[in-house]
Amino acid sequence: MPSEVLLMHFSTSYTAARAAFNQLWKFIKQRRHHLTVQFCQPTYELVIDELVARGRIQLPGYNDPVRRRAYTRGLWIGEPLGSLNEQVDARAATERIANGTSNEHIETMALHGEDWEDVHRDRAREIQRKRQDRVPVYVGGKVHSDEQEPANAGADE
Repeated sequence: MPSEVLLMHFSTSYTAARAAFNQLWKFIKQRRHHLTVQFCQPTYELVIDELVARGRIQLPGYNDPVRRRAYTRGLWIGEPLGSLNEQVDARAATERIANGTSNEHIETMALHGEDWEDVHRDRAREIQRKRQDRVPVYVGGKVHSDEQEPANAGADE
C-alpha cells in the first residue's frame, strides 16, 4: 500500500497522490475480482441450487446450463473508488460514454456504486417534480424551465 494512502496524508503533488491512489485501487480491484469469482459467485450459485432442489423457488428450465447461467449470473460491484477531483472524474466518465468505451450503467456503478436504473428513475421523478413546482431544472450545465421550452415544442408535425 502506498505510504500516502496508508497514512492518509497526501503531501505530494496531485498527480503523485492520484498515482498512489490508483496503484492501490488496482490492487484492491484485483483482490475483489478474485473474491467474487472464487467465493461470492459460487456461493450464490450453490444457494440458488439448494433453493431449486428443495422446491422453494421455481425456475423453469434450470437444468439447462444456459438457463442456469442466466438465473445465477451476478454482477458484483462493491464500494466505488472515491474521487480526489470529482469534476475531472465526471468529465472522464462523460468522454468514455461519448466515445463508446463505457456506458452510463458502468459509470454510475463505478462512481457511486448505485444501479443506473434507480438513479435514472429518481432523476426523472426529481425533474418532473421540479417542473410541477416551477423550479429551474439544470441539465447539461444549462437551466431549463417552463418559460424556456425549446423553440419547436408544441409545433405540429
